[in-house]
Amino acid sequence: EIVSLFISIAKGTGTESDPFIIATPEDLALMGTLCAGSFADSFTGKCYKQTADINMQNVSMPCIGNTSAKPFTGTYDGGGFTIKNLSPTPAASKAAGMFGYASGAKISNVKIDGYTNNGTNGEQGVIAGNAKNSTFSNISVNAQVQFVLCACGGIVGLMEGGKISDCSVQGFIHDEKS
Repeated sequence: EIVSLFISIAKGTGTESDPFIIATPEDLALMGTLCAGSFADSFTGKCYKQTADINMQNVSMPCIGNTSAKPFTGTYDGGGFTIKNLSPTPAASKAAGMFGYASGAKISNVKIDGYTNNGTNGEQGVIAGNAKNSTFSNISVNAQVQFVLCACGGIVGLMEGGKISDCSVQGFIHDEKS
């Protein structure tokens, strides 16, 4: 079972004092898988800490918290490390970003260098497509992104409540209307 596999290879227990460690492309992709579907209740509200630079070139992953019914509600601390070549796949016609949906989440210390948008319509952001009452801090994005027919942003596509602080976006973010 995939949950047993993750628990057996992951360092940490998912608590604030002992977060799950994300150190490889496979760890990040597996986090996306486990925070979706039938496993989401066990993983979306946990704490995660990135401990190394990660290159997602040729590694597929779903958006973390890929439906509004199962948003990411936990904490992700990028540790100041970089994620390169991020290309998350949203659920059909849903919000897209590293985190598709976030609610009450805390996302910090993330650096993105290169991003490919795989969604159309809905809400699209490099870090989160749709965020409610979530906080985003100390995040930097360097990307050339063309979104299509959506609420879009370099950090968050659509945000209701919450806070964005000490974040920056370099590159080109464009919403193509046709």
